[in-house]
Amino acid sequence: MNSGGNVLGLSGLLLVGMSSLSMAAPIRVGILNGSARQPYVGRYWHSSMNTAASAMVSVLAQPDSANLGPNLIVPAEGFHTTLFGTDSARTQPPFNTPVPTSAQLETFFAALDTLDVVWISSFSAIGTIITDSIQRDRLASFIRRKGFVSTHTNLADASWGAWDSIQGARLDNWGGAGGSGTLHLDTGHAGDPDLRFLNRGLPDTARVWEEWFSMAPEGDEIRARPGVKVTVSFDEDSFSAPGLAAMGDHPISWFRQFPEGGRFFYTALGHSASSYTGTNGTTPEAKSFLRRQLYNAILWAAGVDSSGVVVSTRPAGPVGAGNPLKAWVSGSRIHVRVAEETPFTVDIHALDGKRIASRRGARAGTLVFADIPPHAVYVITVTTSRSRASHRILIP
Repeated sequence: MNSGGNVLGLSGLLLVGMSSLSMAAPIRVGILNGSARQPYVGRYWHSSMNTAASAMVSVLAQPDSANLGPNLIVPAEGFHTTLFGTDSARTQPPFNTPVPTSAQLETFFAALDTLDVVWISSFSAIGTIITDSIQRDRLASFIRRKGFVSTHTNLADASWGAWDSIQGARLDNWGGAGGSGTLHLDTGHAGDPDLRFLNRGLPDTARVWEEWFSMAPEGDEIRARPGVKVTVSFDEDSFSAPGLAAMGDHPISWFRQFPEGGRFFYTALGHSASSYTGTNGTTPEAKSFLRRQLYNAILWAAGVDSSGVVVSTRPAGPVGAGNPLKAWVSGSRIHVRVAEETPFTVDIHALDGKRIASRRGARAGTLVFADIPPHAVYVITVTTSRSRASHRILIP
């Protein structure tokens, strides 16, 4: 990675599902990295600035080995991730983290229309960095038309009215250095398919360390914003601190869709580097929660949804020359083609480990498994005396 925004990514996963998706391009994700200014400190630094971008670049490069939890959806063509701005591997100590230069911002905006999703993490007072009115309008237009993921202090800006309008709320106050608190998956729109997708694989409750925010307006007003739906809420009884105003109804994460087709997701999580790395006593539960939440949000913001995606993982081992294992879905049938002239076993398991079907063979060909229950992801495993390979696939 460098400040010019080198492309990092993953393409060519072996499983190609429905024919309509077989030529799909990778999801193009742009991450704008660096610190932001605040009038009273000059530059407002978060320890996550050093690690957030690099952690999520790694997750998007190899999601199926990132310990993100159950029911993981991986797009067949993967992701291409571009880092714009400061290289997170070379940032300086606190309060000296470089702000993206005008040249780096120009590189970002030059590439903006080539991206599917933009993620900006913890840019307090972003309006003091993106000051050009044309650039502001271009970013606002992109968010309303495409995909945008926003985290932590992106709510803090008093200099850009359109930014406030997009975010749906503004940071009001926070509870000092933070501490451990409890999150709950929100049930206000439990039947909404987008909410189910965004909360896919997350535990119903999670205990995490965070710098907790209160927002303005109140929770019921946030929920009343056009198109806003809350995905995760904070249990105020689980943590209190001087300066953290009670909201009663306390949203932490929400999403909205704009009339122009854009998909927006915000989470107040992500203050600390340990939120991404699991260090300094952060539990695996907390680390997994944030990274999986962001992973789901990037997929959703790109327009992926669980009713139309075929998913895959890298094979666990080679199956003959060139890994000639393919699978695809038609209706409630899973087709598995095995190019092995040796005895083999094909097993299909649900993600909870329950075996749904099993069949043996000894000659290359295609096996068809009928009447597989829909709306679920399955693990297909082919085992021979020499090797073993697995893929995930979804029946919509």
